[in-house]
Amino acid sequence: MIRRALLVIAFLAVSNAAYSQCTPTHLVFAGGAFTYSCAAAGGDVTVPNVVGLSLSAADTALEAATLDTGATTPQCSAEAADQVLGQTPIAGAMVSPGSLVDLVHSNGTLCPQASGRGTKIHIGIGIGVTL
Repeated sequence: MIRRALLVIAFLAVSNAAYSQCTPTHLVFAGGAFTYSCAAAGGDVTVPNVVGLSLSAADTALEAATLDTGATTPQCSAEAADQVLGQTPIAGAMVSPGSLVDLVHSNGTLCPQASGRGTKIHIGIGIGVTL
C-alpha cells in the first residue's frame, strides 16, 4: 500500500514536471518531499529548492539533481541547527550538471542582541524670553 502511494506521488511529481515543459532526470524523496531535477535542451539541470531541509537532506537532494554542495556557511538563527536557510544559486535556476550550490544554514543559536552601549548625545534647544 505504501509503495503504491509513493509511486502515485512520484508519478504526480513527474507529471507536474512534464506539464511545466521540463524533462525530469532524477526523482528523489528527501526531507519529506519528492524533488526532481529537469534537463533543458543544453543539458543543464534545475537547481532544487533545499531551503528548510537539513544539511544532509539538502546534500542528498543536490546529489540526486547531479549537483554538488558548495560552501556551507553557518548563521545564527532560531531555526534548528543545520537547517538550510538560503541557497545560491536560487531554486529553479538552470545550471550545468556538477555545479556547486552554496548553502547558508542555522547554527542553532540566537543572534546576540546589540548592547546599546554607545555615546548618547542629547541635543536640546532652549528658548528664553525676558520681559
